[in-house]
Amino acid sequence: MSLKILSVSAALLAAPWGLSAQPALDPGTLYKQTSPAVVVIEALGNDGKVARVGSGLLVSADGKLLTNYHVVAHSKQDTVKLANGDDRYREKTYGRSKSCANG
Repeated sequence: MSLKILSVSAALLAAPWGLSAQPALDPGTLYKQTSPAVVVIEALGNDGKVARVGSGLLVSADGKLLTNYHVVAHSKQDTVKLANGDDRYREKTYGRSKSCANG
């Protein structure tokens, strides 16, 4: 699976999306259903060493990730650690937005 990173600001994630109401899940069920999609992202600096560590979320079956801008900003390469322990490398960044005002 190739990984493609989408990065956005936290403000964009908090924006209302007009999603239809879903029945509430208990915390245990919610964790079991969503935790496999959470990843750890290590952004590597020019020297090849880890410069920043953050988290992300798999948002599609073909490997698209969503993370905050500051996690991948200015990095040359990112290592993504999946919930099953596998490591992957960023293939492509689709878009970056520092804030909602920048689109």
